[in-house]
Amino acid sequence: MKRLMPLYSFLILMAGFSLFATNAFCQEPAYDNSELSQAKNVRIASFPDDMFIDVNVPVHQIYVGETIRAEYDVYVSSRRGQVYYDVEEPEFVKWYSIEAKAPPASLASFDSISYTKEPHAVYYITPMVVGKLPLPALKVQVPYLSNNPWITHDTHIVEVIPLPEPQPAGFHYGNVGTFEIKASISSKTVHVGDVIVIDVKISGTAPVTGIGLAPHSLSRSVEGFKAYPVHNYDMDERIENDHVLSTRSYRVKLLALTPGEWFIPPCEVVSFDPKIHQYRTYQSESFTIDVEESGREISIENPRAKTVTLDSVQLRDIALSNGIVRKPISFLWLILPPGLAIFIYLIIYIKKRQQAFSQRKAVREECGILLQSLKAANSSDAQLQTLRELLKLGFQIDYTNSEQEMSERLRSVFSESETKVIWDIIRELRMTTYSTQKPISSEQIAPMIEILITRLNAEKRI
Repeated sequence: MKRLMPLYSFLILMAGFSLFATNAFCQEPAYDNSELSQAKNVRIASFPDDMFIDVNVPVHQIYVGETIRAEYDVYVSSRRGQVYYDVEEPEFVKWYSIEAKAPPASLASFDSISYTKEPHAVYYITPMVVGKLPLPALKVQVPYLSNNPWITHDTHIVEVIPLPEPQPAGFHYGNVGTFEIKASISSKTVHVGDVIVIDVKISGTAPVTGIGLAPHSLSRSVEGFKAYPVHNYDMDERIENDHVLSTRSYRVKLLALTPGEWFIPPCEVVSFDPKIHQYRTYQSESFTIDVEESGREISIENPRAKTVTLDSVQLRDIALSNGIVRKPISFLWLILPPGLAIFIYLIIYIKKRQQAFSQRKAVREECGILLQSLKAANSSDAQLQTLRELLKLGFQIDYTNSEQEMSERLRSVFSESETKVIWDIIRELRMTTYSTQKPISSEQIAPMIEILITRLNAEKRI
């Protein structure tokens, strides 16, 4: 049982941390990577330079919580041909950001000068604070100049204004955009003592972590049911038709207490629509529930300890007499509790070993699939994405765009020579992803695959 104590301590510690957790909508600020930055003496480039960056946003004044699209484009003079360059990604600190797939490269012309327009990245960004917020900068290294300088773009300022006051009752800070709410019920005819489940699904154009349901009140049906706390059981967030589409699902549980026909009011989402500059309320379906008698007695009161107070105290004599001699407690009752504890521990231990074996088997199979996908990928982007997934699944290495940080993470698992082979492949895949999308040949990628397989087998991950 002593071996289980670290597990219990860990669970207690995690429960303590959860009491201080902040709302998920306030995304953790991006770390300051200024010390890891490779971009030194960055200068602002613009047309008619052979290489420059442009940031495209639809508007420059939005409400706090409103989501807009931001596209970072790199322009390279057509006479330079294909250019392979290194980049430092923008760091979103006061914004909630979702990265989307960038459109393909195209040709552009300014004053009869031809450029290749390469969309580097597309983000859907949501400001979390009010004020004049600069968009984070994208930095690009110019490879065809002798000193390989770094360039960036002019600062783009977006003015973030507060939502109108007063805010209506039930409004949730993340409900900025357009929404839809639907509800379904488990049954409309129940008996006293039955639990009714109402599933509520909210779809909207805001980040999913900020979407909130207005407090639900039973109104005049409060005597008919006991309402349990509303539970959020599912969230989904994706980009669809150039918009953020979020879905958040809630579950409302009601315990039927009193026979009769009861009206359940609709659930509501109180939001602010930035297009019409007004607050709006969306309502789900309402329901009428028929509660029938069941013959069961339902108690919702919590038991309370009660202390009996004596009105008077009167002392009296007690008489002692020879009692019955009790037999000693059987030895079986002494060994039964520890024996039962050991038995439970063994069951838990065997179950954990079985789960660990199943997980290792699943990882082994998935890594094998990823290795085959890496060999068969038909573009550098697909190869890079597959390699990211393989490093994370097989070695718990999270991919990062910082060369120094990524090298350190690779060295924590691989040798210096192995790290160099893997990092050279990653660097080439990144450069090719921004230009031709041509995959690396099987001969070039074979040494890295051999290293991965050898390491995975050595660590018994495959």
